[in-house]
Amino acid sequence: MIYIDRNGLHYQQFDGSVRSILYQELEKSTEPYRSDIDIRIGTKYSPGYIFGFKDRARIPIHFSTAENGLSYVPKNKYRLIAHFLQGAALFCPHIKVSPAVYSDYFIDLNTLEFNKKSRTITYVIFFAALIIVLLGIDLLTKYTMGFSLLF
Repeated sequence: MIYIDRNGLHYQQFDGSVRSILYQELEKSTEPYRSDIDIRIGTKYSPGYIFGFKDRARIPIHFSTAENGLSYVPKNKYRLIAHFLQGAALFCPHIKVSPAVYSDYFIDLNTLEFNKKSRTITYVIFFAALIIVLLGIDLLTKYTMGFSLLF
């Protein structure tokens, strides 16, 4: 189970122990041109994640966990991230959060809450663009090769 309170992010382990990332333990970035809480963009073989700095090293901040062969993906992952960043801004004002974190997880900069409407609009635009590209490819093959892939 993952929960967030005024102290930080807590992971309830299978054996009953609790692993935590506390706001007060987060430090300023040791890397130039890097925010204190930033995002690592995922690749084909490694997923992206949010990270902070603790003891002068990067620490990943995951909002879905895998433990003992069981994976936990919360239904409200974006709200958890927004709540964590809201707590970081409130309880640890010296920590600077990268604007890329807010935009990647659809978090409103003014209210620091998850904006479901902007996520839905982004997905609808992406899906419409995908349909247009597929229809364009189909029309191109129909007129250049004489057959249609879709119709």
